Amino acid sequence: MARCPVLPGCVSQGQRCDSISDYIYTRRIHQAMRLLTSTDKPASWIADAVGLKKNSYYCKLFKSHMGIAPHQNRKRWVEQ
Repeated sequence: MARCPVLPGCVSQGQRCDSISDYIYTRRIHQAMRLLTSTDKPASWIADAVGLKKNSYYCKLFKSHMGIAPHQNRKRWVEQ
């Protein structure tokens, strides 16, 4: 089975992406993580900025990838 040239970048970050959509969602979550830690924008703004129009889906996706909700992640960064 041929591999897409984009997927190895995802694997090199310690995550396995089985499809292009996995890779795209992983990139969106990593971008959201950067925005959460570098801005004080609300989660709904960040969701829209990374291409996820529904805030509830963004929160669910973020938690499934990171193991923690976006607001909890921001709170942890602020406390450090």
